[in-house]
Order: sequence, then structure tokens, then C-alpha cells
Amino acid sequence: MLTVINEFKFNGEYKNHKPVGDGHINDTYLVDFDTNQYVIQRINHQIFTNPVGLMENVERVTQYIKQIVIEEGGNPEREVLEIIRTQAGALYTQDPKGNYWRAYQYISNATSFNLVEDPEVFYQSGVAFGKFQYQLSEFPVETLHYTIEKFHHTPSRYITFEKTIARDPHSRAAAVQEDINFYKERADFMNILWDLHEKEKCPLK
Repeated sequence: MLTVINEFKFNGEYKNHKPVGDGHINDTYLVDFDTNQYVIQRINHQIFTNPVGLMENVERVTQYIKQIVIEEGGNPEREVLEIIRTQAGALYTQDPKGNYWRAYQYISNATSFNLVEDPEVFYQSGVAFGKFQYQLSEFPVETLHYTIEKFHHTPSRYITFEKTIARDPHSRAAAVQEDINFYKERADFMNILWDLHEKEKCPLK
């Protein structure tokens, strides 16, 4: 870990590092320096098979939003992720085992929720996500990489759903037949947005 940490342009004198959060895809660590705190993360390249493209996406989106936040008089240090580059100026580094690592400025006095019990917190998460989408409403989407092909392509997801039901590889379909029927009854709904996009009535965002 120290070898990886030393690859990044962190300010101050290193103190310690420890695992943080309970994400189930990437391994995340909080790194303490005497003047700053940072987050360092191992990108799971078994899932994100194009980590280079992924990080280019993150940079393009965060830089775009940062300009909007500044123009609106907001605080980019708290409202936008800040990527910490490597000593060589790259967006990521690789360790000797081929793992990809990235780093961000740590945002102090912030809280994340995996399970929401307070309706107000749930509402505010919707407000935040809506703001994020609005900030990206004019973003040039053609500049982004597809890091997981057809991840948000609902028609393809539905086809996979039907094929999996037909195979029933773990003999569990019967136990969730009511749920299966719910989706089958709404099969036509799955294609609405993509049909509109193909008819050039709904731009890709």
C-alpha cells in the first residue's frame, strides 16, 4: 500500500491508512497525512474491464460539473470530486500485480447511507441525483467511453431476464413467479426510452 500511496501527489507527511466504507465492488482506504486526508481506491478491473476509459470518464464529468458549480457560486471543494493525479500526472496507477488504483481528495464531515430509514434523507438523495443529472443535461455524451457495454440498455437486460427464466439454472423461478409475472406484464414498457432514442425523439444523455 505504501508503494501505491507514494505514487500519488499527496501533500504533507504520511501518517497512516485504513479501510473505509463497505462498498462491494472496489477496495477503498482512507489515507491520513498531517495536513490532508485522501481516499485511495483499487478499481475492480474484473467488473470495470476498461479502467483507463472509466477514469477518463470521471475526469471529464467532474471537470464539467466543477465549472458549473463555480459559475453558480458553489463550493467545488465540497460539491465535486477532486481527482488526485499521480506523480507522473496520470489519473491512475498500476501496482506490480496489475491492479489499478485511483485517488481523491477526502470530503470531511460528510455521510453516506447504504440503507435509508428517514424519508427526508431519501428525498434529499433524489434532489441530489436530480441536480447531478441537470448539471449534465448539456454534457457532450459522445466524449464518454462505454465502460460496461449495454449496462443501461433495458431491452438487452430484459432479453437476458427472459433467457435466464427459461434456463432456470438454480431452480428458483417457481418461488418468484409473482415477481416474474410483474415484469412480463410490463415487457412493452422496457423499450420506451430506447425506441424514442432510435426515432431521434430522445437524445442520449
